[in-house]
Formats: sequence, structure tokens, C-alpha cells
Amino acid sequence: MRPETLASVMSSSIVVGMVLVGLFTAWRSWRRNRTFSWCALGTSALIAACASGKPNTAITNKILLLTTIAVGLQIVYDGYKHQKANKAS
Repeated sequence: MRPETLASVMSSSIVVGMVLVGLFTAWRSWRRNRTFSWCALGTSALIAACASGKPNTAITNKILLLTTIAVGLQIVYDGYKHQKANKAS
């Protein structure tokens, strides 16, 4: 196997591993900490998008925007639930 091919296979394996770890982390912490899960999902999508030879900045910006919106909405929702629980007790 040529060194260029070996380097390509190794870097692809690392990227796939990082994406799988991010997805596993998001799945594992979904019930306990959804904000962290949204961050892990966004990071996994960002890694996959940027791993190509020529990453598209429009797609990268959309991933960042959607992740930021999801995290922000989750923080607002968690705050609302916490406030509602405090009023009930």
C-alpha cells in the first residue's frame, strides 16, 4: 500500500471515529443533558462537513447556525421548565 493511500485511509478512519463518538455521546446524554447532546450533534455534523477536501462555507455556516439555535432554544426551554417547577412547589 502506498503511503498516500495509507494516510488517506487513516485520516478517514479518524474522522469517522470522531463522528461516531459524537453521535454516541449525543445519544447517551439525550435524557440527562439535551443541550450537550445538541452540541455533540452539531460538532459531529461540522466534522463531517469539514472533512471533505473542499469544505463548503455555506454548509458550515448553516450547521453552526442551526446548532446555535437548537442549543439556545433548549436552554430557554430548560429555564422555562425549571421556573415552572419552582412555581409549583
